[in-house]
Amino acid sequence: MAAIDLSKISKRDRLLLALVGVVIGLVLFNRFLYQPRKARIEVLRQSVQAHRLDLQLIKIRVKEGKKGKLKIEEEVERLKEGLRGLEKKLPKVEEASIVQEELSKLARRSGVDFTKLKTREGEKKEIYEIMPLELETHCRYLGLFRFLSDLKGIPGLAMVRDIQIEAPQREPPLLRVDMVLDLHFLAPEEKKGEEKSDE
Repeated sequence: MAAIDLSKISKRDRLLLALVGVVIGLVLFNRFLYQPRKARIEVLRQSVQAHRLDLQLIKIRVKEGKKGKLKIEEEVERLKEGLRGLEKKLPKVEEASIVQEELSKLARRSGVDFTKLKTREGEKKEIYEIMPLELETHCRYLGLFRFLSDLKGIPGLAMVRDIQIEAPQREPPLLRVDMVLDLHFLAPEEKKGEEKSDE
């Protein structure tokens, strides 16, 4: 296969090639990373919510005395075991620094250098919390692809949104990438004093 002489390609054709590369990258990212992650988060969210609702129903049944003590304890233990399994998948909020450290290691392995890493104010949901990280990086296409595809290896769930990729304007051909990375953490359980005040 003969090498392509880039000096013979017009500036317009180079720009079109760069745009085609960015579009292909975005399509691959959406198809293989974003959509599967989004579906996985929804499944986990529904599973945790179902387990918590089951626990609340059991508490009501205990108050009303509809089931025997032994049977209720077995059911509570089964549900707690299910919650423990989910807690293994999502890290706790207190483990945010560990997740950020893993993210930095992943970036170094992928050849991605962060020029900006800023934590935004988090968003609390019923069963989980989202910690948005604002990232800016300069990297090659391959490094960006490795970084995005290896995000599944960090603890918990990470979802990329608001990604902007600027094609290289100089040599070496480094992309400028801005994105927000949402890290999902298991929300802390309510304290017993708060539960009593609700009743």
